[in-house]
Amino acid sequence: MVQLLKSGGIKTVVELVSADLEEVAQKCGLSYKALVALRRVLLAQFSAFPFNGADLYEELKTTTAILSTGIGSLDKLLDAGLYTGEVTEIVGAPGSGKTQVCLCVAANVAHGLQQNVLYIDSNGGLTASRILQLLQARTLDEEEQAGALQRIQVVRAFDIFQMLGALQDLRGAVSQQVRSSSGTLKVVVVDSVAAVVAPLLGGQQREGLALMVQLARELKTLARDLSVAVLSLEGSKNYLIMWAACCNWFCLDGQPEEAPPPQGARTQAYSNPGYSSFPSPTGSEPSCKACGAHFASMARKQTCLDCKKNFCTNCSSQVGAGPRLCLLCQRFRATAFRREELMKMKVKDLRDYLSLHDISTDMCREKEELVSLVLGQQPVISQEGRTQVPPLGPDFPEQQAFLTRPHTSAVPPTSPGLPSAPPGQAQGRQQANGHVSQDQEEPVYLERTARAHAEDETQSVDSEDSFVPGRRASLSDLTDLEDIEGLTVRQLKEILARNFVNYKGCCEKWELMERVTRLYKDQKGLQHLVCSAEDQNGGAVPSSLEENLCRICMDSPIDCVLLECGHMVTCTKCGKRMNECPICRQYVIRAVHVFRS
Repeated sequence: MVQLLKSGGIKTVVELVSADLEEVAQKCGLSYKALVALRRVLLAQFSAFPFNGADLYEELKTTTAILSTGIGSLDKLLDAGLYTGEVTEIVGAPGSGKTQVCLCVAANVAHGLQQNVLYIDSNGGLTASRILQLLQARTLDEEEQAGALQRIQVVRAFDIFQMLGALQDLRGAVSQQVRSSSGTLKVVVVDSVAAVVAPLLGGQQREGLALMVQLARELKTLARDLSVAVLSLEGSKNYLIMWAACCNWFCLDGQPEEAPPPQGARTQAYSNPGYSSFPSPTGSEPSCKACGAHFASMARKQTCLDCKKNFCTNCSSQVGAGPRLCLLCQRFRATAFRREELMKMKVKDLRDYLSLHDISTDMCREKEELVSLVLGQQPVISQEGRTQVPPLGPDFPEQQAFLTRPHTSAVPPTSPGLPSAPPGQAQGRQQANGHVSQDQEEPVYLERTARAHAEDETQSVDSEDSFVPGRRASLSDLTDLEDIEGLTVRQLKEILARNFVNYKGCCEKWELMERVTRLYKDQKGLQHLVCSAEDQNGGAVPSSLEENLCRICMDSPIDCVLLECGHMVTCTKCGKRMNECPICRQYVIRAVHVFRS
């Protein structure tokens, strides 16, 4: 390399740093990627401050290009078009035409500007027929259409790891793509980021946010280092806010701007902000939250004490001296908010109850998550509210655990979490309610009967297990191989994902169980090997086994490979925390668990 640089007129470090690397790569026949890496190493070793503000601004002016999108109104909005070295985002609701805009941009850059376009499709919206229609609208020459189609390179990436891999491949092949015969690569279209980011943000998966930050950083550095324009799509406002936070962008809330006053409106020197000359919009009439019937009079309007929503008299009731509740809240109070009773309820009822309490369920994928949300916001139930529940009916099978018996006992049943009332207070409360007769049946909750009934049906519920709710499953939670049979599909996938084991292609639960079993046996075997070696050497690890220990923690065996460099120097726990490889300092895009034979 030194001889080739000298033959090209580059003899000192200063000349190499200040030279145009593209011209040097073409003149000396060297790789552009190798020259960029060499310049970074030289700047890091021989210069304390490699760049200043003036140098960065001068480089920005010389390398930035403006690419027209082919849409006049969009070019006007973007201040003449797309800028190389920057990331441009298009945000809109599903079906609003974001993909069509990207296809128009790709067709215009490939045909009008004669430049290459990399189109990363993650939702299957790219079709060759649609691109051909856009090119046919621009030219009728079939040779020009075929040439434009060849300049549009398509990569299918249906998860975030495939997308990161495609971006790394682009960075690695930049020396061939910058000076290709069909033109230079100037635009990278990502359609869309939300399709690969949304599955990572469900539940409490913290790794999803880290991967989203890594993808945002990769797009920004790719646009700056390769001097290309990156165009990405977003589909949801919630994901846009998270994505903007990762990219350090300012995100507008998307609220419509205020309409300007009409031409005939009289201007005032002072106006009260609380007063408007325009007629105020009429508010919607109050209606029942359950049936939607409008309240003819305020007498029919009843407020549920639990969810604080308005219901009509038909959709709410009051049992005895207890609080007035809607029918849905009564059914949930009848379960005494016990987990085994809530698991018997329908998913629709759980979602409706959480919706009444203004709790979002968009990220919930399992029934157990809905039950955990219900238990997390359960109201404080008094002793009267526990015993006074509506009578059983054919429409409420969830209340079968509440049995009835003749009113013979004056002491109401108590739950373990509530103190029992003294017999004197209970008797006085019974005497105060004079409308209760001896032959009237009172619903009484029998703890033993409900517990025995719940134990019989617990075996048929897949989501019930010994793991703590709200926490992701881990391999350390397993004590033996029999515990694997009690895991759900979600927990099996969580264990495999935490240990970087790929489970793609697994369509049945037994396939996931096989991989978890193999992972468990491999982990136990490595731990047993290390422990037995320490016992034989009096607590010291022999040098032969020390080579197989993690170079970070020196405790767990090496069972992880870092990509793209391929070094095996860490365990799985330390590998997922690595930002750079400790050997070659190359950026780590993924860690993969390996099994030893």
